[in-house]
Amino acid sequence: MEKIKKGLKITRITLWILTALFLLLQFVWKPFVYFAFASLTLAFVDLAILTIFLYQNLKKKIESGYDIYLVDCYNRGEITKAQFEEKDRSRFADYSKMYKSDKAKLIALFILWFGLATVLLAILFKQIF
Repeated sequence: MEKIKKGLKITRITLWILTALFLLLQFVWKPFVYFAFASLTLAFVDLAILTIFLYQNLKKKIESGYDIYLVDCYNRGEITKAQFEEKDRSRFADYSKMYKSDKAKLIALFILWFGLATVLLAILFKQIF
């Protein structure tokens, strides 16, 4: 997963540099602005893909952290030893609610990046056609 994140980061930095370069070159030849829009759109798509990977990591973290949550509940006396040993899933909803804001933040970021990419793509197509 770290290799994917690193690859996406390198791609994103390259796309930002290309966008800046194309914006400078558009003073020489106006159609370079279209290349700038395209590279910026791809950078936002890259961010949307990264957000999807971060959301998947969060879901895995929630799944793997449930056992620790059960240990804490058992130590506080909220569940019985039988519930702890059975890995009772009835408390999973309460546990996952603790991560509600993190999930909402990642979903909002995905909507933002994907929305910006869509708007830039629409502007690009409007200018071309």
